[in-house]
Amino acid sequence: MKNELGDYIGDTRVRCVMEGKYGDLWISTYTNDLGLYIKCITTIKDGTKDIYIALTGDQCAITDTHQMTGGQDMFKVYEMRRGTDDIPASAISPVPLDAGRIAEYKRSYNAAFRPMREALGIAPFDWYTDDGELPDKAEDIYVLTDGEELIGSVACYGNEIDDLFVSETHLRRGYGRELLLWAMDCIRSRGYDEIVLHVAAWNEGAVRMYRREGFVITKSEIILKEQDDMIHRIDRSDIPECVRVIRDSFMTVAEDLGLTPENAPRSTAFATTEDRLYHQLDAEDRYMAAYYLDDGSIAGYYSLLMQEDGICELNNLCVLPEH
Repeated sequence: MKNELGDYIGDTRVRCVMEGKYGDLWISTYTNDLGLYIKCITTIKDGTKDIYIALTGDQCAITDTHQMTGGQDMFKVYEMRRGTDDIPASAISPVPLDAGRIAEYKRSYNAAFRPMREALGIAPFDWYTDDGELPDKAEDIYVLTDGEELIGSVACYGNEIDDLFVSETHLRRGYGRELLLWAMDCIRSRGYDEIVLHVAAWNEGAVRMYRREGFVITKSEIILKEQDDMIHRIDRSDIPECVRVIRDSFMTVAEDLGLTPENAPRSTAFATTEDRLYHQLDAEDRYMAAYYLDDGSIAGYYSLLMQEDGICELNNLCVLPEH
């Protein structure tokens, strides 16, 4: 084959590129068991960086990918871990949060996390309301004070460090690192041999601090904010219906191309099984979401997998033909 695309796309040998009867583009290949059906794709951004979507499997039908900008639809969260050995000593002594400081804690917490929540579009921007309750494990929240003034706080839930913040008037004085070191030692004293925390990639300063103190990124997760109450993460019990939706949706592609279980057994229309989706949910920890109709039935489906190289893989984006 010779055309403007050349013989290869990456390491995949291109067999045929043709325009469908509705103006869509079909690409078939000799290698890697890949086939793409592309109808309408726009650039996807997280505000500053392109997010490249790798399409894998026998076929992936993309019909309506829209543009996401400014972090309005999704954001990335890192899971970071380190052992409990070689923890530097902390020079501070936080104390458990007591009832007399709860109101001040809520105000300081909201002020500290509001810029991030606003930047990422996470509502509500103020997590705590005046009458909002603290977490069930409020006894694991510790505060650093100077007289009546709250300097900062950190929570230690089991072996997880969470909700570390420093009040605005005490920023850039090293309190964040001191709270981190104290929390690390607190978890070590409880007998754990590993410490875990989660941080939004947006918070680059915190990520750098955690790296300096020995934490490494062990997992990246794309958090999708539901733009419609009807679209949300599936429950495990929904997988059988999701399989039906995927197969029925991709059957339109199979029929258009004359694919059958005999001549294309690995086509998504025929090869998608419950075991395959259970594996993607349990072993691959994919984000799997569906469009739910008013009666609770499912009309559409997609899944996302964040890979180690930062590429986000989109799989099985589909909608039932009648919708």
